[in-house]
Amino acid sequence: MAARSSKAIVVVLPATTLSRQMASASVLRTALCYNVVIPNFDPAVSGYAYAITVKRHNRMEQVLCAGQKNVAALAGVQPAPSGRTDYDLSTLQAKVSDVATGKTQPQTISGEVMLRGPEEGGHDIVAATLHIVYYPDRMDDSAFAELTIQESL
Repeated sequence: MAARSSKAIVVVLPATTLSRQMASASVLRTALCYNVVIPNFDPAVSGYAYAITVKRHNRMEQVLCAGQKNVAALAGVQPAPSGRTDYDLSTLQAKVSDVATGKTQPQTISGEVMLRGPEEGGHDIVAATLHIVYYPDRMDDSAFAELTIQESL
């Protein structure tokens, strides 16, 4: 379901179930997958900020991932509310494509946050939200695109 476009921000945030090999056993896990394509991005003049927030059974929210380039952050990453992580910490870092300065081309931000499977104690996440703001010219704060998308698990 990955879509690409050079004219709009494209976000894919599906909840998918993946089978992963861990140690010597096959463990069923859920992954929060996202792929953001920002069109016409020029690192010299453009900017973006994003945050991925999860909502839990107890209605508490937690910012799992956040990032920005050339603008203020939307939120800071927060620790697990119970002190027990129900996701793989090594999967929180997004992959951000390199865009050469002075060139206008798509900027891609993607990642896959692996949640703990039932064999590992499970997770209590019921929804995930991705919020992103994109400024084609960060000096013009009236020209921006903003998108929020939420998926239930």
